[in-house]
Amino acid sequence: MKIVPDRTLPMSAFTEFVGNAQRRMFRLETRDDYPDDYEMMARWYAGESVEISILDCQWSKNLRAMTDRGVDCTRVHVVPEPLTEYLRFEVFGYYPISSSQLGERIFILPEERITADLLFWGSRTDFLLVDDTLLVHEYDPDTGLFSSTGIVSSPDLLRVASDEAKYLLSLAIPLANFQS
Repeated sequence: MKIVPDRTLPMSAFTEFVGNAQRRMFRLETRDDYPDDYEMMARWYAGESVEISILDCQWSKNLRAMTDRGVDCTRVHVVPEPLTEYLRFEVFGYYPISSSQLGERIFILPEERITADLLFWGSRTDFLLVDDTLLVHEYDPDTGLFSSTGIVSSPDLLRVASDEAKYLLSLAIPLANFQS
């Protein structure tokens, strides 16, 4: 089965689209780093606070609004061990703020725990389940930067993503209990 989006969601509409979730927003992250956050990571490693940078962006404002109205916002990040420099920042610098102040439930999944042959994890495809809509992220192969989000309407792919989300969440460790 191949993951092929039916249409692309413009970057300008992505945050708003996700922010309109009514019941759930599940997010799978599979990458070892996200270059968009390098500047914030450097500040965190220099001992500076990054809390305002995290809380003041539109994504965080939407996340807080969603959890305030009862939307279950859950993220699973599959990680190698030992963690990369970037993942140490994300797990110990970024995620604790997102979890405690925005209400996001965050889980860390060491990749060696995954024993099943999975479509999304196997292809290292980040995705979001927003209510009953499947969104897949695409990244620029040269820069690694987030480039677009595709909307996938295939009921089969939606079912596969939902099943994989349940499986991965069953293996993952709550952020507060993760030690590396």
